[in-house]
Amino acid sequence: MKRTKFYFKLLWKPITIGILVLILTLLIVLSFQSIVPGGYSASEISYFDSVKENALIPNNPLYLPIYLIHKTVLLIFGNNILNLRITNGLLGIGAVLPLFFILKSWFSFRVAAFTSLIYVSLTWFLVNTRSSLPDIMVLYAAFIPLLIVWSQKTKKQKWVLIISALTLSLLLYAPGIIWFLIIGVLWKIRSIFYILKKSPVWNVLTAIIVFFIVLTPFILNVTDKEFIKSILGINLINLSPMSYFKNIYTFIINIFWNSDYNNGIGIGSQAVFDIFTLVLITGGVINIAKKWKKSRSKYIIISVIIGLLLIGLGSTITSIIILPYLILLIGCGLGWLLQQWLTVFPKNPFAQNIGVAILVLAIGMSSIYNVYRFYVAWPHIPITESKYSIEV
Repeated sequence: MKRTKFYFKLLWKPITIGILVLILTLLIVLSFQSIVPGGYSASEISYFDSVKENALIPNNPLYLPIYLIHKTVLLIFGNNILNLRITNGLLGIGAVLPLFFILKSWFSFRVAAFTSLIYVSLTWFLVNTRSSLPDIMVLYAAFIPLLIVWSQKTKKQKWVLIISALTLSLLLYAPGIIWFLIIGVLWKIRSIFYILKKSPVWNVLTAIIVFFIVLTPFILNVTDKEFIKSILGINLINLSPMSYFKNIYTFIINIFWNSDYNNGIGIGSQAVFDIFTLVLITGGVINIAKKWKKSRSKYIIISVIIGLLLIGLGSTITSIIILPYLILLIGCGLGWLLQQWLTVFPKNPFAQNIGVAILVLAIGMSSIYNVYRFYVAWPHIPITESKYSIEV
C-alpha cells in the first residue's frame, strides 16, 4: 500500500499532463469538415501549392522550419492539404509546452496547468492552429524566455549554448521574432556574458558554428530587401501614422470588445477574450505593477508593447505574435489570484480548497465557452463562411 501511494505521488502529475495533452491534441486535430467548415482559404491553397511544388529549400526561406516540417509531411503522407492542418494542430499543442514550463518555474504546477488549459481552449488559438498556414511558428517565441529560465536552472551547462544557438537560429526565420530575441538578450545580458565566460572555448565555437549553419539560407537572402522587411516586420509602404495607430486601436478593440471590429481578428462579434480571461489579464497587470522591480515583470510588459507596435504595421505581422506574452500575463494574474486567496486563509485547508474549486469551475466554464464558440459560433459567421469557401 505504501509503495502504491509512493508511485501515485510520483507519477500523478506527468500522467495527468499526458492525458490532458492527448485529449487536447484530439480536440484540435479532429476539428475537421464534419464539425467546422471543411473549405480552405485562398491563402491556404496558395501556401499548399508552394510547399508541394517548391524545392526542399525555397528561394524565400521565410518560416523555413515550419516549411520543412510541412514538406516532410507531404512527402511521407501524400499531397493532401488536410495533412498540413493536422500537423499545425500538433504544432499548436507543442507551442503550449514552453509556456507551461515557464509558468511552472515562476509560480507552480497548478498555475502552469490552469493557464495552459485556458491557452489551448481559446477560440483565437483554436482558429489559428486549425489553419494550414506557417504563421503558427510565431507562437514558438515562448522558447526565448524558456531558454533563459532553463539556462539558470539546468546543471548541464555545456548544452545551454548549443541548444540555445540551435533554437534561436530556427526562430529567426519567423517574421518579427528578432525583436523579441533582442528583448530577451537585453533582459539577461549579464547572465549571457557569465555563461560565455564560464563555458569552454570549444563549447562557444560549436554553438557559433551551429548558429551560422542553421542560418545559412537566411544569410544567403540577406541582400533580398523584401525578405529582410518580412523578417523585421517592417513594411512602411502606404502606411501613414494615422493608419498605424488605427491598426493598434483596432487590435485593442478586438481583444476587449468586438473581434469583428474593422475587419480585425474575426472570430465573432464578442471580444477575443472572455470576461474571466480579461479579469486574469487585469490581475496580471496588477501583479506586475506590484512586482515591477523583478526583471521578468519588465520583460513581459515590454514584450507585450513590442507585440502591439509590430501589430500596428498591419498585415506584415500576424496578430497572434503577441499571444504567448498575453498568456504569460494571464498566468501572472492567475498566480496573483491564487496567492491572494491562500494569503487570506494560510492555515485553513478547507477554505483553500474551496477557493481553488471556485477557480477551477471558472476556468472550466471559460474553456467550455471558448471551445463552444469555436465549434458552434465561429463556423457560421459570414467572414468564416466567405474565407473558408474553397473545396479541394
